[in-house]
Amino acid sequence: MFLDSFGNVYNDGFVSYNNPIKSFIESRKITKLVHFTNGKNIKSIDKYGILSVAELQKRGWFYSKNDEMRLDGLLDFISLSITDINHFVFDKFVNNGSLKDPHIVIISPRILWESNNKRLYCIANAATKSPRGGTLKDLKALFDDVVEYNVGGKTRTINRQARDLNQPTDPQAEILFQRIVERKYIMEYYPYEHKYFYKDEDIFC
Repeated sequence: MFLDSFGNVYNDGFVSYNNPIKSFIESRKITKLVHFTNGKNIKSIDKYGILSVAELQKRGWFYSKNDEMRLDGLLDFISLSITDINHFVFDKFVNNGSLKDPHIVIISPRILWESNNKRLYCIANAATKSPRGGTLKDLKALFDDVVEYNVGGKTRTINRQARDLNQPTDPQAEILFQRIVERKYIMEYYPYEHKYFYKDEDIFC
């Protein structure tokens, strides 16, 4: 038996189902991770899973991107949200026309304790350069009663307040997952009926 750097416990090469990440996810009643994408990417996702921009470029495959800038600079990582999409960023992309025919992809949280792919748990939008790391402690930090990080030289403080048990403290918290979300972890996908609108100044990225 051994414990990897992400908190996964392995027995004879297989992830133990009595491991701390699984226990924490279940204690928070988290049943899904979510990702949004252009509808043009769905056919490829249905066949191969979700690939990072770097992996798509490496393979020379066509893809429709919704984020021209990628301010986090981490092109080999896929952005996943916990329980619900980041509506702030989603609406920004819809409003500026970069996200056409938006689709939501639902991913099983099993990927967090079954896969040994590198991941970064970010307490806020990764573009803010907020604290992040790949350990169980870093994952738990997304649900702290108060999270603080720096935006434009100013400290931003967010309290949990009315957040549900399965929602991170900051609605823009995310998990950056390296290289690929395998097809076996994709539970479903569907077109999104746009309902939410936020002003650009509400978007911290």
